[in-house]
Amino acid sequence: EIKGAVAAKWHVPSAFQQLVLNCTVLQDEQSVAEVFPEFVQRARSADGVADGSGEHDDATPSILFVVSLQAVAEELTAGGAPAKLAALRQLSCLGRKGGEAAISLTLTCLTFQSDRVRIAAVEALSVVAGRGHSSIAAVCERLDDESPSVRQTAFKAIAQMADRGDAAIVACVGRYVVHADPCRSFALEALAAVAKQGDEEAITAIVAHLDDGSAVVRCAAIRALAKISMRGRRGRSC
Repeated sequence: EIKGAVAAKWHVPSAFQQLVLNCTVLQDEQSVAEVFPEFVQRARSADGVADGSGEHDDATPSILFVVSLQAVAEELTAGGAPAKLAALRQLSCLGRKGGEAAISLTLTCLTFQSDRVRIAAVEALSVVAGRGHSSIAAVCERLDDESPSVRQTAFKAIAQMADRGDAAIVACVGRYVVHADPCRSFALEALAAVAKQGDEEAITAIVAHLDDGSAVVRCAAIRALAKISMRGRRGRSC
C-alpha cells in the first residue's frame, strides 16, 4: 500500500523501493494503517482535520525513501531466464533513475545464453543508459550476435543511444550496410539515425540499396535517405 503510493507519486517501481522508519526497513506487506495507526485514526476523525479552532494538525509522519537495486540485482545475477526477463523489464520502468549501478547490472545480461534475455538487456540498456553513454560499445558488439533478433534490436538501440555524427559508431554501423547482410534494412535505418545529415559516404551506402532485391530493404533505404539527405535531394517511392 505504501509502496504503491510512492510508485504513483515518484514513478519508482516498488521493486526498487526501500522505505525506512526509525532505522527499521518496512516490509512489502505492511500497510499505512499498520505502520501509522495513530495517523490513520486522526485522518479519519474530524478532530484530525481541525481541533475546532480552525488550525490544522501538521503531525504528518515521514519515511526515508531509498532507491535500492538489491532485489533486482539478485534476480539478474542468480536467477534464470524468466527472472532475468522480469528484472530487466523492471529496470526499463525505472529508467535513468538507477544510474550507473543499473547500467552495470544490465550489461551482465548482454551475453546470457537466452536470446530473449539478450534482447531484453539491449532494450533495457537503451533506456537506463540514455544517449551518448559509453555502454553503447557493448551494444555494438551485439551486432555480431548469432541471433538475428538480437542484432535487429541492437541496431534499434544504437539509433536511440548514439550521438549523431559519432564517427566510431557511424563506421561500426556502416560495416553492416552491405547486400549480403540479412539485417541490412535495420542497419540502413540505424545509419541514417547516427550519421550527420548530408554525410556523403553514408548517403552513397544507402543509395546502393535503392535497387536491392528485397522490397523491405528498398523501402528502408528510401526512409533512411529521406532522414539523412540534405534538402534538394530526391529519393524514390516504394
